[in-house]
Formats: sequence, structure tokens, C-alpha cells
Amino acid sequence: MSKQQLHQIWSARVAEFKASGQSVTAWCAEQDLKPHQLRYWLRKDRESGKPTEWIPLNSGNNTGAAVTIRIGQVVVEVHPGFDPTLLLSVWSRPLLLSMENAVKIAAELQEKCALQEQKIAELTAKVIWFEEQFRLSQHRRFGRSSGPRRTPSS
Repeated sequence: MSKQQLHQIWSARVAEFKASGQSVTAWCAEQDLKPHQLRYWLRKDRESGKPTEWIPLNSGNNTGAAVTIRIGQVVVEVHPGFDPTLLLSVWSRPLLLSMENAVKIAAELQEKCALQEQKIAELTAKVIWFEEQFRLSQHRRFGRSSGPRRTPSS
């Protein structure tokens, strides 16, 4: 496979990912791809420096023509007399899905943090126990602390 073919395939994948509104991990699991591969191509896409291209749409007097917009797997067909509010709500749906994913991911991360804090508390208790056992072992082995000894005055 040539570099150009590989770039075309990944450009299409990056566009599909962006249109999906999913997290990198979820989208890659669905597509049977490795997340680090997608992140690499996302970075290349950002670094390509291509500005967003806006295509002018001159409707002229074509009152019966519909406009079809395709981005990745998302297809939106706009007919004359469309409701702009409806179009906005359809268009923002992927954004809402990504917000739902963000909330879900945040909840998962909070749960993981709570588990990690619990493990830290358990390990801290173990360290304290081992320090005490070590101190007792040293006390049994050497007796009291070897500080300055007081001699009884006569």
C-alpha cells in the first residue's frame, strides 16, 4: 500500500471518527483499531495545517433542489423551506453524544480515583504496621534505644 493510499484511508477514518462524537477508545473498539494509531493520525491531521474550507452554496432560483451534506457516516439532506432550528438540533446531536460520553468517562474516572484512594489508605495502614513490627523487632534484638546512658549517682 502506497503512502498516498494509506493517507487517504486514514483521512477518511479521521473524518468518520470526528463525525461520530465518540471517544477515541470507544470508536477504535468499534472499528477494531488501536487507539494509538488513531491518535497518531489525528495529530498528523492537526499538524497538516489545512484550514477549514468553507464551500459557498449559491442556491440561485432553484426552489426545488435539496442540498445533501455528508460528513463521515452522517448524512443531512436540507430541502427548501427547512427549519433552521431543526437543522441546528440535528447538527448538534453528535456534540450532545460526545458530551454524554464525557460525562460517562468522568464518572468512570471518579470511580477509579475512589478505588485508588482506598488502595492508598490500605497500603498506608500496611506500611504503618510494618514500621511498628520493625521497631518492635529492633527493640527485642537490641533492647531499648541506644541513647546516652545515665549512670546512677552515688
